[in-house]
Amino acid sequence: MFCLEQLYEEWSGNFSNASDLIRLSGSRRGNAIRAQSVLLVSQIVGLVLGGIGTVANASVLALLVRARRMFGNNVSSFIANQSAMDLCSCFFFTITVVLQMTKAYFT
Repeated sequence: MFCLEQLYEEWSGNFSNASDLIRLSGSRRGNAIRAQSVLLVSQIVGLVLGGIGTVANASVLALLVRARRMFGNNVSSFIANQSAMDLCSCFFFTITVVLQMTKAYFT
């Protein structure tokens, strides 16, 4: 991902508007457009997968907590812990992708 962002910044940082991009020669313009589209597609895929993972892990965790309350004792406590960790990782991954898409980098 680092290489894609670096390539994107290298090619898109020099353009103030679309007409500057059109004035480029064919291969440079194609590389700039390709870098932008690859970065956008990877961010969208990350956002979709992070969202699906968050919803799926939240539902599994809710189901396991409800089963524990209904049946008492330790019903699949290892699976509940793993689901909680997966939920946190998917949630923070989704937040990271959203921050990257909005270019809100915090130092």
